[in-house]
Amino acid sequence: MSEPMYDDMQLDTFREQGIKELVRALYDYSNRLCEKIAGLRREVNNLDYQLSLNRKVDMSRYQEPYIEEYGDIYEDFSGFYAFEEFKDELVETDS
Repeated sequence: MSEPMYDDMQLDTFREQGIKELVRALYDYSNRLCEKIAGLRREVNNLDYQLSLNRKVDMSRYQEPYIEEYGDIYEDFSGFYAFEEFKDELVETDS
């Protein structure tokens, strides 16, 4: 049984494709985590609001714990040297 022969260019192409797939998977995973964080913040806001109502807090002074659900979740990676190389992988998908 013989093994397939690959030249250096093919191996580089396979390696590059593997790196792009990894970047894509990490990007998708981070987006799912951000959505989970925002959902948890919404839930905390709702629970805190209900607790405040039950405790008869002066609701005119009430402030949600998380005013902006997405406020500090996202990071900007455009300053990284490799960003230009991988920016095509950093697009929303239906995964």
